[in-house]
Amino acid sequence: VGRDAGGGGRGGGAGGGAGGEGWCRRAVRTHEWCARMTAVARQRVLIGPTCAGKTTLGILVGALLGRTFIDLDDVAEPYYAEVGFGQDAVQAIGPTLGDLGTYRWWQQSHPHAVRRVLKDYLEHVIALGAGHSHYTDVHMFAQVRETLNDSDVILVLPDRDPETSLS
Repeated sequence: VGRDAGGGGRGGGAGGGAGGEGWCRRAVRTHEWCARMTAVARQRVLIGPTCAGKTTLGILVGALLGRTFIDLDDVAEPYYAEVGFGQDAVQAIGPTLGDLGTYRWWQQSHPHAVRRVLKDYLEHVIALGAGHSHYTDVHMFAQVRETLNDSDVILVLPDRDPETSLS
């Protein structure tokens, strides 16, 4: 959705390198990046696929920046309900549209939820659920991209090596 403010490319893995040095280099780069980021009062927003480590990294980045971490998935339901896409509406329309149809219908509420969480949690590190940063509809994608323009967006991707990703 936005630009990668995470401090560079991934190369052969997130930090890669021989001899298991990837984790150490990533940790140092993350700490250095966080130190640079404390001087700027922009929101930090983590995006990435499901189970990439947004929550884990968000908690660490929040601690380094002295900010509270919030996951949009944990606070989104009232935002969905504000625009008519709360759980009751989803359950009512689900049998008619089926799973995929219901998801596509419900996704219309996601740009609103992204706008609201950024407005309501100004001094936080925020993780967007995977569904809040990936859209098949170009108009919804453009809305969220515009919403994130004034934030530092961090793309979180898992490492190819499961041992590195889980360490």
